Amino acid sequence: MVVHYKPRMITQQLQLRVFGSFQEEAHCNQPSSSFIHVIVPTLLMNTFLTALNQICDVEIDKINKPYLPLASGDLSRGTAMAICIGSAILSFTLAIMSGSPPLLSIQILGFLSGCAYSLPLPFLRWKSHTFMAPLCLVIMMGLTALPFCMHMQQYVLGRPFVITRPLIFMVAIMSIFAFVNGLLKDLPDVEGDKKFGMNTLCVVLGKEKVLPLCVNMMLVGYGCALVAEASSSFMINKLIIGHSILALILWIQSKKVDLDNFESTFGFCMLTWKASDRLLSFT
Repeated sequence: MVVHYKPRMITQQLQLRVFGSFQEEAHCNQPSSSFIHVIVPTLLMNTFLTALNQICDVEIDKINKPYLPLASGDLSRGTAMAICIGSAILSFTLAIMSGSPPLLSIQILGFLSGCAYSLPLPFLRWKSHTFMAPLCLVIMMGLTALPFCMHMQQYVLGRPFVITRPLIFMVAIMSIFAFVNGLLKDLPDVEGDKKFGMNTLCVVLGKEKVLPLCVNMMLVGYGCALVAEASSSFMINKLIIGHSILALILWIQSKKVDLDNFESTFGFCMLTWKASDRLLSFT
């Protein structure tokens, strides 16, 4: 089920964990499997989030994403429930067994955010609110970097956790991109969202206004990255050139989007996830 829903979000989170883990392990005298301890619970929690969202959205997905396992009938509801519950239990079990409160907090944040996003209960179902859905992605993709770094510093390297300027910068930039992706992801889904009363920004303002707004926000994020890199002595040329090219590609492709074509809007949404991945790689 994971491959059918938000593959870029999963890739992005795993990329953050893997790159950070290998970077930290490079400073250790003895190799460890610490990155596995982070990746496996995170992947299981993402599986829980995916299953829960598809269970709660099966009727909407029959309109917006009929190819998904539940919407297409390829997967039974009972099987999806088993995957959902089992993944959450395993994720928490592994996090608890690690003995790391920060690692456990990552899974708790993901669990709570996913429930708030998907569950059709009072005060929840945040995906139906204009800005609450993007906020969930900010929590899951941006803010979880803090407890992850805390885990690596304290429970892998055995040294005090220190909040540095690069860490603050990374969290801020990734939060911007997560928020934008949370808005853009609804571009291809306006038809079903309107029918089921989802007040996404694309429904409220219209796709023709949301697209340039989100592109400009991402360009601001790239601009901030360029300014930060210009004041740093670390790999300036590579970073500046890389982010400049990514920003240019994003801007050019945004001009080619056909808002009335599902494949075009969906393709651009996937491009923004890829751009976020590359931003993380260069950063």
